[in-house]
Parts: sequence; structure tokens; C-alpha cells
Amino acid sequence: LDLMINGQNNLVPEQSATGSRLNLLNNGGTLQTSSDDIRAFLIAPQINGAASDKDQASFTTVTRRNQAQTHQVEVELTGSGPHFVTLGFDQGTDFMEPMDFDSDLDGIPDAWERTYNNGDIDSMTQSTDGDSDGLLDIEEYVMGSNPNDASSGLMQPQTSKTAEGFQVSFPTIAGRVYTVKFRDNLGLSAVPLPTEKLLPGQSNPIYGDGTTKSVTDITAGAVSRRFYEVEVSLPPPSP
Repeated sequence: LDLMINGQNNLVPEQSATGSRLNLLNNGGTLQTSSDDIRAFLIAPQINGAASDKDQASFTTVTRRNQAQTHQVEVELTGSGPHFVTLGFDQGTDFMEPMDFDSDLDGIPDAWERTYNNGDIDSMTQSTDGDSDGLLDIEEYVMGSNPNDASSGLMQPQTSKTAEGFQVSFPTIAGRVYTVKFRDNLGLSAVPLPTEKLLPGQSNPIYGDGTTKSVTDITAGAVSRRFYEVEVSLPPPSP
């Protein structure tokens, strides 16, 4: 509402916090307090922060212009797509895109790609392996390892024999789900270890929190050998 009442009287200059988000903040002026600031934002595959005003039928870059009581943003989308553009409003508490925003739809968030790929989100895809360690970059993202360090993705669960059974321990990171699987023959497919096969109070799968987690298979004593593996996945989307 305040954006409409004030027009452009109290608009802060556009801010492009990342290569894919454009923010426009109304700082309230005399009609509201600073705590009630309202920000409009646009998220597109790429924002050209150096674009200039063009008022013509055809143009070759992202452009924008101001008109009386309006602020217009012109977006050109190139390539085969699909393309997604998000428009919204918030209270202007930060100038960052959502951490899971994935403008090129390759399954890897833009922020993670920029961190490990010198700001570039285009050359890292679902089929690339930047450090040639046998793990695809998207697998490194899910595991939480460094796609530029061939040794970082070698997470090895540790197994040990205890009085209660076989214990499986593994490091975790926050925001990932870890499922312990087992099989009694390498020719079989591994299946999740049921919670009822674990020590009381333990469960499977496990949500990571940055610490080492352990589960103990209390039924392993009934077999001569058992093979374990830990599957790492992203948590299911919120409803």
C-alpha cells in the first residue's frame, strides 16, 4: 500500500545484491516508520546491473525505466528455457536471494555454484565433475563436499563391533538426511535398516546437524557378515 501512496518519493536506488535478484526498497518517509519498510523484488536468471534505459520496441539487454508514479522493469529472456521470473514483496530485511534458488534448473542452487565456481552458474551442471574424483558436482552438493577438492567427497562410514551389535558411524552436515542401509550379500540390493533393528532411542533415517551420528544394528549377531552403506539425500520439500 505504501508503495502506491508514496509513488517514487521514498524509493531507495535499485540494488542488485546478486546476479539474479533486483531489489527496490521504499523507506517509508513520513507515512510509516523504518521498521515497516516495504521492498519489491524481481528474481530472474540473470540481472544486468549496467543496463541503461531504452524506450523502443526491440532491445538486447535487461532494461528498466521510471515513469510518473511507477517503476518499470523490462526483462529479456534468451535461450530455449524454461525460464522463471519471480516478483514479490517483503519487509526489506536482507538483500539475498533464497539459498535454494536455482535459476538454471540444474538441481544445484545458484548460491552454491557461485561459491565454488568463481561466481559462474552456467558451466556447472548435473553432468560435470570439477575435480575429477568420480563424484558429479550435483552429488558433491548433496553430500556437502567441495567440488574443487578430490579428497573432500570421500566420506567413509566407520563400522565397529560392540556388545550390542554392529555400530555404524558417519559425519553429517545440517540440511541433509542420512539413511543407513544394509545387505548380507554383495549380490543383493541394500535396503534401509529398520528402526526396530536399532538400539532403543535410535532411528533411521537421521537428520544431519554437523556432528557424527551412530546407529547400532542389534540383529547383526544372527548373521556371519553384513555390509552397510550410508545414503545422503536432501530433505523432502516442506508442504
